[in-house]
Amino acid sequence: MVVLLDVSDPRSPQVVVTLPLPSDVDDLAFSPDGRRLAAGTDFDEAIRTWDITNPAHPAEPVTVGVQGGFVKSVAFSPDGRFLASAGANATVRLWDLDDPTDKIDPIVHPDVVFSVAFNGDGTVLASAGADGRVRLWDVHDPRRPAALAELDAHTERVYSVAFGPDGHTLASGSQDHTARLWDIDPAVAAARVCALADPPLGHVDWDRYFPGIAYDPPC
Repeated sequence: MVVLLDVSDPRSPQVVVTLPLPSDVDDLAFSPDGRRLAAGTDFDEAIRTWDITNPAHPAEPVTVGVQGGFVKSVAFSPDGRFLASAGANATVRLWDLDDPTDKIDPIVHPDVVFSVAFNGDGTVLASAGADGRVRLWDVHDPRRPAALAELDAHTERVYSVAFGPDGHTLASGSQDHTARLWDIDPAVAAARVCALADPPLGHVDWDRYFPGIAYDPPC
């Protein structure tokens, strides 16, 4: 089940409403405007949303889609239109909340995906999984996500990712007992590579450091 609490007085939270569900809930997310609540469930592998404009009387839940595996994480895009979900079936799914029948191809991973997060303007999606890597995806067009980069520093499963308010700082938390901060500002990354590059960065090194991104001499 899902329980909504009124925490106007944090010392004495009050139950507003209880929302029954047919399966365990692994993750919850509020839409940026606070009018929608999303839940990802395990055994029925579904993603549901509620209109909670009136928290005391939520609308009936809408099943957005089925992940195809236990749902480990859900996240709204900043404009509230798209919902991302991560699953035990080694995929990330993007759902158009204006048209739940729209079938967007899943983003396939090599193992279970535990967490997803959008950056501040909704153009980058981060995913973290059982292989110890954090992956970045270009979602300017959510129907055609493109791989941007893989961040490989953890030695165990990565259970959580979150963007900072600037949209360029990413935090990741892992079973290896570490939390890491990543600066994913392309300009900063290019400057660091240029400082190490002698001679200037060419096509071969560019493809090594920035796989999947068209060559653009940074130095």
